[in-house]
Amino acid sequence: GLEGTWYQCVFLPLPIPGRMILHSIVPLEQIFPSDGGLEYSYRKAHNSYIQGVKSAGRFTVSRLISTDPRLYLDPHYTPGAQMPPENRQ
Repeated sequence: GLEGTWYQCVFLPLPIPGRMILHSIVPLEQIFPSDGGLEYSYRKAHNSYIQGVKSAGRFTVSRLISTDPRLYLDPHYTPGAQMPPENRQ
């Protein structure tokens, strides 16, 4: 019989070639450097910085750099959000 016998089961995830999940606090640009196709610029807002790309007269948010957790909930600063051009006077 099987009484008193321990069986150990180990479940290993099956790898899918070419795919992985990466959990990191390091910006994606440092892990997977690009060939310089995009040039990032920064804006200051609410004692924080917004990293983004200028194109076609618009500013597209790519990252928020802040210590204020409320700003991360603001849809104006989510990656992909469009902002008007900065007014320089």
